Amino acid sequence: MLNNLTELTQDPHHVETTVGPQASRAALAFIFATVFFDTLGFGIIIPVLPGFVVSFVGGDTAAGAEVFGLFGTVWALMQFLFAPLL
Repeated sequence: MLNNLTELTQDPHHVETTVGPQASRAALAFIFATVFFDTLGFGIIIPVLPGFVVSFVGGDTAAGAEVFGLFGTVWALMQFLFAPLL
C-alpha cells in the first residue's frame, strides 16, 4: 500500500507514459478523419442550403435571406457559447 502511495506522489517528470506510438497514431488518424468528414459535410450542404431555404419559405428570396441569416447567426452564437464546454 505504501508503495502505491509513493508512486502517486512522485514528480510527473519521472512517470512513464503507457501510450505507445501505435495508440498516438490511431488517435491522430481519428482526429483527421473527424475533421475530414466535418469538412465534407460543410462542402456538401453549403452550396445547396440557400436554395433549400428559399424553397421552404415559398420561393420568396427576401424571406429566404432572412431565414438563412438567422440560421448563420444562431449557429455562430451557439459556437461561441458552447465551444468552451467541449
